[in-house]
This record gives sequence, C-alpha cells and structure tokens, in this order.
Amino acid sequence: MHAKSFARFCLLLLTLLSLSPPSAWANEGEGEAAKKPVVEDVTGGEFEGDPVYIHMRPLVLPMITKKGAEQLVTLIVDLQTKDYETAMGMHTTMPRLKDSIIRVLYKGISDGSLRNGGSLDLDQIKQEIKAAVNHTYTEDSVVTVLIQAVSQRKL
Repeated sequence: MHAKSFARFCLLLLTLLSLSPPSAWANEGEGEAAKKPVVEDVTGGEFEGDPVYIHMRPLVLPMITKKGAEQLVTLIVDLQTKDYETAMGMHTTMPRLKDSIIRVLYKGISDGSLRNGGSLDLDQIKQEIKAAVNHTYTEDSVVTVLIQAVSQRKL
C-alpha cells in the first residue's frame, strides 16, 4: 500500500512539472507584447503609444556649502522614455544612467544652481536631469522627468 501511494505521488508530481506555468498561459498568443521581458524598474509600453517609465531607486546626495555638509537630500525620480526599447537600453546600463544623474545633481546642489536658498529648485532639477540623460544617451531618450518624492534632512 505504501509503495502504491508513493508511485501515485510521483506520477502526480511529474504531471504537474510537465505543465507550463500559469504566467505562460496568460501571455500565450498575445503577440509582441508577450515577448517583452518583465523588469521591475521599467513599466508601461504594454500597448503601442503607452508611456514607458524607468523607476529609479532613491538618490541620496549631500548639500555641501561653504560651511560644509549641511543637509542630506533624497530624491526619488521616474523617467518617461520615448519607447520601451530606450527604457530597456537604459535599464541594462543603469550604472551609466545613475552616473549621469548623480554628477549633475551633486554639482548643482553643492554650487547652489539647483537651490533656492536652503530648498531645492525642482523645476531646474528636472531640466538638468533630462538634459544630462539625453546627452548621455540620445537627444530624445527622456520625454519627461517626474519627481516622486523629495526629502531634505539637516545634518
């Protein structure tokens, strides 16, 4: 009796393993959209004309003035790209993308060109990020920069 139960269990296990996963059932026959890899930090673009976004991890930078480090600035930024392929290209070169953003933010926050006194000039930050990324990649890679959160903490 014990051997029969084990044999049934093995047969059931083999049957279950031979089935395709439920995620494959959902994408079956959906054409081109089904072939796009799922990446956590890239969303949108499911249908033609849909906006595509890259969701950046929090960027943390010091605000350094003549008095030294005064604040710690945290920004969460999303980038709307022109298309899915552009977003995936940026995703695969994320260190390069972060470098272009951090360099322009670090300089501008420290020299004051991205500040209004002690607060950040968010409109100017958005313009500088867009210009920096479009310079690093291609001129029209980023459609818009969306600031999702800002935090400034005095040191």
